[in-house]
Amino acid sequence: VYLTADQVKKENDEMKGNFDGIGVQFRIVEDTIAVVRTVSGGPSEKVGILAGDRIVKIDGRQPKQITNDTVLHLLKGKRGSKVKLGIKRRGINHLIDFTVKRDVIKTNAVRYYGMLNQNTGYIKLEEFTATSHEEVANALRNLKKQGMNQLVFDLRDNGGGYLDQAIAIADEFIEKGDLIVYTNGRFRGRSDAYATSGG
Repeated sequence: VYLTADQVKKENDEMKGNFDGIGVQFRIVEDTIAVVRTVSGGPSEKVGILAGDRIVKIDGRQPKQITNDTVLHLLKGKRGSKVKLGIKRRGINHLIDFTVKRDVIKTNAVRYYGMLNQNTGYIKLEEFTATSHEEVANALRNLKKQGMNQLVFDLRDNGGGYLDQAIAIADEFIEKGDLIVYTNGRFRGRSDAYATSGG
């Protein structure tokens, strides 16, 4: 599969666990950009943008094509650069103008973790990004402090990602010396990954 330079950048941004942007999760509703939530501590939250707001104008213009890719292209940008947003908020008749300074937005691969009961922990892992193992290890430590001795590890709809992160996470659960996975390339030969004593 051939990926353009833009596609590679987009994929890498999503997988490295952070990107430069304004810190909103949005969806397209009836040809408008609806803010689903703002990233806690992110640029949009700091200026007062709220869940439920609708982005009508970006830098003084209404986007001609409203698709996920075009909106992402307009909202993402170099750290420190600014974007002006015209916001329609329920109960207010006029547009509210916000100027948002783009910054590093950290994305979490572990969407949620917590205790299901007194001894059962739960971790939902969305994908294997560059920070996934660190996030899972942190969740495991916190859950064990709360009395966890068994775990529901939810990998439903996980789209995959970095193999080294998947191996490191599997290593948390597999006995030392057991084969986790091997890769076998046409020109590179076989490479085995075994569990260590670290998990």
